[in-house]
Amino acid sequence: MDMNQPDIKEGKKLEKIVAIILVLMIVFAIIYLSIYLIWKNKSNASNEIEYTKNYYFLLPKDASVFINTTSHNLTIVDMRGCKCKYNGGHLPNATWNINPTSFYNTTDDLLIYDENGSESIEFCEDLVNHTYGKIICLQGGIEAWKNDGYEVVL
Repeated sequence: MDMNQPDIKEGKKLEKIVAIILVLMIVFAIIYLSIYLIWKNKSNASNEIEYTKNYYFLLPKDASVFINTTSHNLTIVDMRGCKCKYNGGHLPNATWNINPTSFYNTTDDLLIYDENGSESIEFCEDLVNHTYGKIICLQGGIEAWKNDGYEVVL
């Protein structure tokens, strides 16, 4: 046997080791890529929120409970046509706004009311498919709110 020539068995061993290392690298790359793609799809899916598809009515007593127990953003909207009515008394923490497009793309829940509940329906309908939070119409408006003995502020 010639001492200057590498041993054939050692050459075969080296080829096997290199082949195993390459296979392992390919397997780890596939696993890594698979995990990354799964994680990316899940994170994208969880970030996609949908527009609110409908609105619903709450009686003043239920609206009061909702206002007092909500743990996230709630915007109360007085949409009576004249700001003078708002200045004459409104629900606590309410804001006056007669333009539903002001709330497009908001993620807040919206509690909408008017004088007697007749005009706020159209406001709520305009918000459907344009906002992400709950859309709530105060049944009977501020008149029902006051008749049930709930507080209004100036």
